[in-house]
Amino acid sequence: MKRWKVDRVSVFLFITVVSFLYDLTAYVGFRDTARFPHPFVYFRSLGDIEALRGFPGMLRQAMFSLVAGGSIGFAVGLLILRNNWLTRATMCFLRIGMWIPFLVVFAAPYSFQLGIAATLLAAIYHYLTARSFLGMSARDAFPYVAGEVTLQSLLLYLDFSNLGAAVELDVKPGEN
Repeated sequence: MKRWKVDRVSVFLFITVVSFLYDLTAYVGFRDTARFPHPFVYFRSLGDIEALRGFPGMLRQAMFSLVAGGSIGFAVGLLILRNNWLTRATMCFLRIGMWIPFLVVFAAPYSFQLGIAATLLAAIYHYLTARSFLGMSARDAFPYVAGEVTLQSLLLYLDFSNLGAAVELDVKPGEN
């Protein structure tokens, strides 16, 4: 019998994708938000803690940008990896280029699209470096890339929340 290899990144990604699909079903209209509220509603039970104000919205934005930007970046990284010259050139550009969204945050009106772009660039860079420099297989590179992109996404949205640039995602009225 084959043993499953489960680590923290896999568990976190599973929870993130399930939460993403849970929000997506509410947005499309498949789920009644009054009958089946989002699990973020449990943040309200912590009381009126000023430090947690806006945390569920920031976490939801990071989750959406992680799934959208990470999956697109992973696919683009697969395509770029086919050409050795393009792989090296992309890695040289993205070594600095993946930090551009942190500089553009002051001029960008919509931080959500900027968050998706930041996670997309980070996913491409980390996937290419994992496959070409570290010599990882595609199966071993996925948890590595997911962990790095998660940190990039959370750092970006923590930066946005400190600047007051994070916008609320209106999934449905009356939901957290």
